[in-house]
Amino acid sequence: NQKMSGIIVADVGGRLCRLGLGDEEAPRTIYPACVSLNASGDVRFGDGVNQKTEEVLWLFGSGGYTADPKWEPFIQDWFTYAIMNELREDPSEQQLLIVENVPGWNDEGKEKLTSILLESDWQGVAFVPASVLTLRTVGATSGLVVDFGASGVRVNAVVDGSVVAHSFGIADISSVSGLTQFQEHSAWMKDSQNAEKIIQALFEPSSGKGVTDLVVEVLEQVGSVADNVVITGGVSLVAGVVDRLTSELQSRYEGANISSAESPLLSAWLGGVDLAEQDPPEFSS
Repeated sequence: NQKMSGIIVADVGGRLCRLGLGDEEAPRTIYPACVSLNASGDVRFGDGVNQKTEEVLWLFGSGGYTADPKWEPFIQDWFTYAIMNELREDPSEQQLLIVENVPGWNDEGKEKLTSILLESDWQGVAFVPASVLTLRTVGATSGLVVDFGASGVRVNAVVDGSVVAHSFGIADISSVSGLTQFQEHSAWMKDSQNAEKIIQALFEPSSGKGVTDLVVEVLEQVGSVADNVVITGGVSLVAGVVDRLTSELQSRYEGANISSAESPLLSAWLGGVDLAEQDPPEFSS
């Protein structure tokens, strides 16, 4: 087994990355997951990015990591910069556990990212699905995880520690609430005036499927997980979101048992820490 103190857990979302060591109770930093180039070709990371005047790459969008040759050197630099400057740790002395927020990442993309990171002298790299890690925080290996993120909602059915079915819906919460891409979720969690608009965007979108439709779609494929539906993600903290999903799902799918993660903003990261401590995954090296 690997020592947990030698594992860094990186929960890289669509906009923010939660970073910390595998023996800590909370992330040391929550850092923008982006790189930019300005007109002069200068590279900027995280908080130094100016979205209005610079070309920006979000490391992990709704489709997961994409191997774009133009940005490959900067992906490596972002991880090195974030670890050395935000965590004050030496990557050559650590293994990196990446929370996989997009099920079904293509193997080519993950292999390329692993290769890029190992070139930076990391001891090893491993990917673990966010839904699997969230279930660890409630002591389960099977269930349905509904993850309300700022860029969309992910619904994942997990059986015995493996994602077996998933669905994804895009909800542009930032445009509804005026949220900027670098803000934490508290801005719109506390703004009751936006709650109704946010709920409408989630459950009655102008295009695509609403959250309840996504959940039912997955449950119809894997009904065995209906007894453990876990709601997580920052947007789930918006007033009325959990109540709306609970009401609609219970009326549409008999036997659904719904609960919320204890720490919706950190559930996947905390699950990664628990995994690092109790049962470290196999790292590519």
